[in-house]
Amino acid sequence: MQAPTTDTAVRILVIDTSLILATTLAERLDALPDCSAEAHVGQKALPPRGMGQGPDMVICDPAHCGQSPDRLRAALTEQLGPHETLAFLPPSAASTAAACLEAGYSGVIARSESLEHFASAVESVLLGGIYVDGAFGDPGAPTEALTLSGTGDLTAREREVLVEVARGQSCKHIGRLFSISARTVETHKYRAMEKLGLANRSSLHSFAMQNAWF
Repeated sequence: MQAPTTDTAVRILVIDTSLILATTLAERLDALPDCSAEAHVGQKALPPRGMGQGPDMVICDPAHCGQSPDRLRAALTEQLGPHETLAFLPPSAASTAAACLEAGYSGVIARSESLEHFASAVESVLLGGIYVDGAFGDPGAPTEALTLSGTGDLTAREREVLVEVARGQSCKHIGRLFSISARTVETHKYRAMEKLGLANRSSLHSFAMQNAWF
């Protein structure tokens, strides 16, 4: 099922109590460009601490792990390192979806959605967006989008990352700040600077000063 992991592949871990569902989702995500996905199946069990190189994204249902959304995210971050977290919930779980977003999850998607819809949600999160499935109504935005002059084409996460890069912070520090991996930070930084036509940190700093970011 799992394609060989390359230095640029985004590592995705699917956690669920259903072997069939977890492996089916992982196989579909493995087919996405530059993605390497695997499944972890267990009844109210988290992956073992230090299971190889930490994932860039974890997909799970907090109810299946027997923890509240905030405690689960904290436990996953402690065991697997910083990453994006996507909640995979029953369509009736609007209150849990809201709690996930408040806890800093990168998105919520209904378990009733098709594989293609699911894959699109994952791609949206990997591009720096926050995905909220319409099945949950409007559980509320997790945070107010950061407003920066001259960055209209950037996603909210790209803005957050770029302003920290402009302040001189390392990708590792930024990853800890937003609870995502340094690899994900690098991806957001690269895409954001490419959109703005900036070649290096010096040009980014000049751009930030010209647009009064600080």
